[in-house]
Order: sequence, then structure tokens, then C-alpha cells
Amino acid sequence: MCLPATQGRKTLASGRCCFWAKERPAVLVALAGLKGFPMSVSIVPHILESVTISTVYRVLGGATLPNGRRGVAFWRDGANGFNVSLNDTKGTWFDHAAGEGGGLLDLVVKVRGGTKQEAVRYLAALAGIPIDDDSPAAVEARARWAADREALRRDLPNAEHWRAAAIAMVELSLDSIKAGFFDPTAPRPDIGELQDLTRLLEQLHRLQGLALVDAYGDWWLTHPQLTAGLVHAGRNREAAWRHAIRRYLEVAA
Repeated sequence: MCLPATQGRKTLASGRCCFWAKERPAVLVALAGLKGFPMSVSIVPHILESVTISTVYRVLGGATLPNGRRGVAFWRDGANGFNVSLNDTKGTWFDHAAGEGGGLLDLVVKVRGGTKQEAVRYLAALAGIPIDDDSPAAVEARARWAADREALRRDLPNAEHWRAAAIAMVELSLDSIKAGFFDPTAPRPDIGELQDLTRLLEQLHRLQGLALVDAYGDWWLTHPQLTAGLVHAGRNREAAWRHAIRRYLEVAA
């Protein structure tokens, strides 16, 4: 793939896409088994580069760590821990516990079954690329894609306010704990708590898109009052920031 979805993508028609230049071996592996495919095979690389493997993994039902690079092998019994690595740049996955992996099409086949041709149709529907397909898999993928887009439209603004306030809250907590290193009258810092808060801060900074909306939804279910307060605080923080910028520009002019 050229770029992760969060950074935008280039089409094959642009002439600037790195897809064939850098990922040709992976593409050839992904296209294996498509011999005799009824649609034009020339559109398949465009379909494959239009989605990231971490996005496909999540749509199929997987749950990743906040960095999006590790997940659970939810399709098999005994899925013990985050054993599946996901590489959006190469479009590959690998289950370290089972010793197997592959590309986008292999992942869809592994989870859903069926053929690689059916997997291409599923990914095309997920990416919103029309191929005149009304198969159940394509209809399901389009419905899931539409639901994800609606979730982003509805919840992303509040999720971003929540994250901004949560980051500020964690940073204040870290500053308060670290004060114990320099102030002999303050409580002695808890190293474990410092490590936990530092990891949480890193996770909050990495959350984007659907992963951010999902995390916001989880907090809303488990800590509704705190989450509502953080959204309110984040909204006020943004309003104050905008007001300060506006005042600065007025003075500078």
C-alpha cells in the first residue's frame, strides 16, 4: 500500500503511486489464485491499496491494541493474547502463535472462508469501489462500511474533545506525581503508577479515526459521568484556544 488510510492515498491513475514500484512481490502473492477472475484484474491492485489491513481486521471483528499493530487471532480457539501482527505498509498479517500469515485476501479468507475472488469482492464493497456486486458478502461489507462512516460522523467530534481533555488530565496527574522527586514534603512517587499513566498518555496520543471513536465509546459505557465531563472540558478548552488565537490575530493586525 502507498500510505495508511489516516494519511490519505494515491490512485494508480496519478502516476505517483508507489504500489507497483515497492510492493510488487506482495501484490503478486495477493493475486495468487485469481486466475480466471471474471472482473478486470487490473482493478484488483486499486482495491487492495484502498484499504489498510488493520482496518480490514477490525471490520472483520478483530480488536487491536491502541497502536493498531497487534491483534488477537479471534478466528480460532485458544486465542491467547495479541499474537497477530499487522503491517499497514506492507498489507500483511502474521499469527505468531500459529505460525501463519499472508496478505489482505488471505486474512479475509481465513476469517470468512470462501475464495480469494470472493475476498476481492468483499474488500471492494468495504472500500466503496463499485463492481456491480450484490452478493451477501458485498452487501454486508457495504453495510459495515456505512455504519463505520456514520459512527465517525456522529461521534468523532466528541471523541476528539474527550481525548484532548483526557490527555490534559493525564499530563497533570503525571506532573503531580513527579513532583515527589523534587519536593521532599510531597508523597513518594509510585513508579508503577507513573508507568501506567505514561502508557495511557501514549495510547491517547496514538488514537485516530475509528479506533478513537471505539475508545471513546468504551469510556462512555464504563465511566459515563467522567466521559461527559471530559467532553465538556475539551469543548471549552477548544473554545478558549480559538478565542485566544482570534485575540492574538486582532492585536497583531
